[in-house]
Order: sequence, then C-alpha cells, then structure tokens
Amino acid sequence: MRILLAYDGSPAAETALGLAISRYGDDELVALYVAEVDPTTYDASAFGGGTDDVPDSDEAEAVLEEARERAVQEGYELETAVEQGSPSDVIAEYADEHGFDQIVMGTHGRQSISEVIVGSTAEQVVRNSPVPVLTVR
Repeated sequence: MRILLAYDGSPAAETALGLAISRYGDDELVALYVAEVDPTTYDASAFGGGTDDVPDSDEAEAVLEEARERAVQEGYELETAVEQGSPSDVIAEYADEHGFDQIVMGTHGRQSISEVIVGSTAEQVVRNSPVPVLTVR
C-alpha cells in the first residue's frame, strides 16, 4: 500500500506519524508538508516554482528531517515531499495524483483563524479525498 502522511510537525502530526510508522511501516510511507500559500499574494512562477522557492521551505525541510529521523530510529524508511497551496486541497489532490491508497493525518495541526472559522484541514480532506482518510487525535 502507498500511505500519505500529512505532516506539519504539530503534536497531532507527531501522533499520526507514530501510528503510521507502527501500522504501515512496511508499506510505502510518504510524509507531505504543505506550505500554506495565499495564491492572491504569492506567484510561484515568479520564483521559478521550485521547492527551494516555497515560502517556509527551510522550516518544511527541518520538520520533515525530524520525521525521517524518527522513522529511521524505528527501523523504517520515510519519503518526504513539500508542496505549496491550501493544505486541504493539496493533500487530497496529491493523494489522487500520486496514487496513494490512504491518507493518515492528525485532527488538529497548525491552524490559522480562517481554518477555525471555515473548518479544520482534516475535516476538509475527509470530505474531498478520493481515498480513505485515517484521522488521529
């Protein structure tokens, strides 16, 4: 199975990482960090559109490196990816476009005030995902 772990380094994401490693460690496990970008104020094409140009890419890589190290300590491999955009949209689209069988994510990540008002990222992913979503409290 191919498992996509939505990962932002939050306590809920850490819990989801632990569960994903213990339950799916022998499967292909990919941690995805989504750098939230407001498309009305950020134009990736102006910066070449590469991962190095994603706002907060240094933070994303640091967070993902910690997750990768945790997986290695427990005897498993963890691939990583960084994308930009609206986290709920990007997570669901990434899972669909890359042929994942399931998404694992925490129920509460790093939230902006708009997420509190509009609904959590996890809730939106569950509603829009083309594959099953395992949410972890």
